[in-house]
Amino acid sequence: MRIVCDTSVATSGVLWSGIPAKILNLAEERLIEFCGTMKTIAEFKRVLGYEEFRKRIHQLNLDVSSIVDFYSDLITFFESEKLADIVVKENPDDDIFISAALASASKLIVSGDNHLLSLGRFQDIWVLSPRELYKRLK
Repeated sequence: MRIVCDTSVATSGVLWSGIPAKILNLAEERLIEFCGTMKTIAEFKRVLGYEEFRKRIHQLNLDVSSIVDFYSDLITFFESEKLADIVVKENPDDDIFISAALASASKLIVSGDNHLLSLGRFQDIWVLSPRELYKRLK
């Protein structure tokens, strides 16, 4: 099953325990296939650089580069699809996840982002919270 994981879920999954971490474990075990683009991984790297994550990264004795490398190894990369129109009107930057889902033929985006979650569905791509996805995968 191909899934696009948004930055909030990926960040939570690599830095803390909980459902996002369980979803990342499924990707590590290759029970699900994470899909992304260079834009989604660049966004992940940018967000890991936020001040609010520095302390946690230090507590884990990690650095941004090693976290990005780990997460990149979980992803099958695709070329970004050019969208004809903005899909996520409230935050057009989130369109990178829609683009990644289209490029990879993923039917699911797992997200903790309210803008994406409120979309619910775009074409045949569902946007689910980590809890909703994990329930479906169990």
